[in-house]
Amino acid sequence: MNPVKKFFSNIDKKKLLFSIVKFNDIVDERINISPDEEFMQSSVSKLKKGYVARAHKHTHYERKVFVTQESWVILKGKVQAKMYDIDDKQIYECTLETGDIFTNYYGGHSLMVEEDAIFCEFKNGPFFGNTKDKVYIDWCYKK
Repeated sequence: MNPVKKFFSNIDKKKLLFSIVKFNDIVDERINISPDEEFMQSSVSKLKKGYVARAHKHTHYERKVFVTQESWVILKGKVQAKMYDIDDKQIYECTLETGDIFTNYYGGHSLMVEEDAIFCEFKNGPFFGNTKDKVYIDWCYKK
């Protein structure tokens, strides 16, 4: 069973908006969370003692990027996440807990901390600042 829960747009049924992997659903093998064609690439693996990743580096290759995508890993605590479709309508809400992974491809999102939390956020860059890189769709967070 693939533990990646995928959320598609109600407007464009083929457009993947988000994915979520719950920590307790991570199995003993590599799980590629992101489809190969997306700008944000993420995976998760349970690694056994003695595992070795062969030394490597990535080649320089020009890529054209037209959207910022991001991924969160909840290291500790709980956050409530709201997800929005490409027309800015909320389509999903959930609580992400320690060890959960959220990846945003095209939809909007917000979060509210429910329990003191530490989380890592990863984005493709470069980042051009809030005025160029963001449009607020829900200025007042309502629980």
